[in-house]
Amino acid sequence: MTRSRSIVIRFTAASILVWLVITAWRISVFSDGETHPVEVDFAVVLGASAPGGKPSPVFVARIDYAVKLYRTRRVDQILFTGGRGEGESIPDALAAKNYALSLGVPEAAILIETTSRTTRANLVEAQRLLSEKPGATCFLVSDPLHLFRATRMMKDVGLVGYAAATPYTRIRSWNNKLSFLARELWFYHVYLLLGK
Repeated sequence: MTRSRSIVIRFTAASILVWLVITAWRISVFSDGETHPVEVDFAVVLGASAPGGKPSPVFVARIDYAVKLYRTRRVDQILFTGGRGEGESIPDALAAKNYALSLGVPEAAILIETTSRTTRANLVEAQRLLSEKPGATCFLVSDPLHLFRATRMMKDVGLVGYAAATPYTRIRSWNNKLSFLARELWFYHVYLLLGK
């Protein structure tokens, strides 16, 4: 290997590493210190699993925050997203709706879409529903580390909204945070390269 080729390889590797570190940092701090308008039309809650027809702890944290936004009149309605995952008895969005109803949210304040299975599909379906309501704005509700990628997708599909990181996230331990961050770093680049 020639010296010049070795230099190019080292420079390329260093550049990739710097890019990954910077992107990981941007993902980790994206939702810190976010400021939002006082109110918007919808809270769009990104789906998560609902084994046995009951929202997982991660999903419950997202739903609880959306319900708080509704109760404090920062949103008029909640849109739950998510289809039925493998081995699940009902779609995630329906499980979320049932849970929100049990917390006293009126059925008239809840919309659901029950076909999507990925973050991008969640947002495509949300955009399809909200396109019937011209000028609608939203808070995009999810875990803090998820929102960097999800907000990029939200803008790409044409939704007008703001990232709203749940303060109740169940992803708390350093192991879980690092695992989630690595996953988001990977899927963000998959999205950049493949659009999905």
